[in-house]
Amino acid sequence: MSRHAGSIALLMATLALIGCSNTGVFVTVSAITIVAATPPSTGTLTTDANNIETWTPDTAAAGPQTLQLSAEISPANASTKTVTWSSSDSNAPQLISVDSSGLVTVAAGFTGNGGNYLITASATDYSGTKGTFEVSVAGN
Repeated sequence: MSRHAGSIALLMATLALIGCSNTGVFVTVSAITIVAATPPSTGTLTTDANNIETWTPDTAAAGPQTLQLSAEISPANASTKTVTWSSSDSNAPQLISVDSSGLVTVAAGFTGNGGNYLITASATDYSGTKGTFEVSVAGN
């Protein structure tokens, strides 16, 4: 037995604890692109010249409006492919909310000033990588 066998075993155990794959390489997320997974329940979905989507809900709609988003993770071999979702809406109560699956909901009966709100998907691998999606709500 090599005099370094104990050190190698400790190193391998440490790598396993910090999340390295069986190849010994932990691949972090480098980009997140957020796209509409399904058409919105109401309103319009537009795409600009840079392929960035924006949803403009119909503020005259009677009930809450929804849009399911999905996060596309790059690179494809990223070790962790999960995200947490959040909304930039700090109003109380919230006009724009997003759940843990990326379902965005615009509250029914909105009568505020409107504005642009960002939905953010943040990588859970501690890379700090984020993607954003804009929801533009017209004021009443």
